[in-house]
Amino acid sequence: MSPNTATLFSMVAWSIWTRRNKLRERKPIWDVGETVKREKELLQEFKDLQDFPSWYAIPRVEVRWKPPGTGLFKINFDGAVFEDRALVGLGIVIEDESGLIIAALSQKIPLPSSVEMVEALAVRRGNKLAHSLAKRAVLAADTDVWLEELPQDLIDVFQFDLA
Repeated sequence: MSPNTATLFSMVAWSIWTRRNKLRERKPIWDVGETVKREKELLQEFKDLQDFPSWYAIPRVEVRWKPPGTGLFKINFDGAVFEDRALVGLGIVIEDESGLIIAALSQKIPLPSSVEMVEALAVRRGNKLAHSLAKRAVLAADTDVWLEELPQDLIDVFQFDLA
């Protein structure tokens, strides 16, 4: 038996099994002739997709970090999901035009409902951190500020999202 025949046989057998289950559950079905015809079409579609060279699939684009303009800051953020612990880690880094880290935040939170929500929370926390630090910068003027632990007013900003 050729590989194509074996593959087609497997596909038709699966379709017949599926057809049987649909009949048992009183769901709409195709007749047997239509089933074989559709499986041949699906097999051909699968083969056609396999004929594309691997280099064709996804062009590679090199992405490199670029510093912000002079006097500006760049916020990088991301989220990591730890499903086994039902937690998410959020990471935020604020860098200046030289690539020096101005501020960083790492936070564990309960697992939200989706990966999109994880990214949205990372964006929101990064934005809040930047705004909170910008308000302090006006007061700090030319002094360097190192925060080993967040001040209470900044903690309140981040705890609000968890409520």
